[in-house]
Amino acid sequence: MLMTNEGLIAIDAPEGWVRSEGPGLAAFLRKSDGDSQSAEVLIYINTSSTDPKQGVEDFIKQDVEGFRARFKKAAIKEEAPIKLAHVKGQMRVWTFQSGEQFSAFERLAYAGEADRVLILALSAKRKALFEESLPAFEEFVRSYRGSIWFGPDAKKP
Repeated sequence: MLMTNEGLIAIDAPEGWVRSEGPGLAAFLRKSDGDSQSAEVLIYINTSSTDPKQGVEDFIKQDVEGFRARFKKAAIKEEAPIKLAHVKGQMRVWTFQSGEQFSAFERLAYAGEADRVLILALSAKRKALFEESLPAFEEFVRSYRGSIWFGPDAKKP
């Protein structure tokens, strides 16, 4: 169980990765990488609130459109969903490559949760490192077992 500023998330760090300072609610890097400032690959968790009328599909569509708007040479691909081992369901998965001089490689897994979307992300600076880290990312996503979010009126456990 991970404690974050917004609540608790039941998920396991991939083997060989450790929690670190970094983007989002929680970030992980390979034990051999030292710190998040120098790491060339990170796995992290983020969330985004959604409009009550908006579902995860609308959120993903906006996320894809936003990436295309920022990176004119972007390569974006929807991947096969990842089935979750501990809960009934799956996460929708997309791969983003900026196509810029200093390219970024990302794989994002999305799950709708009430009025927010949980985003699990793998981010790498080099393609080879990205591809090498994909099994760890998939292990991370599959380990997801749910979350408890602290709303403004919620009592913290």
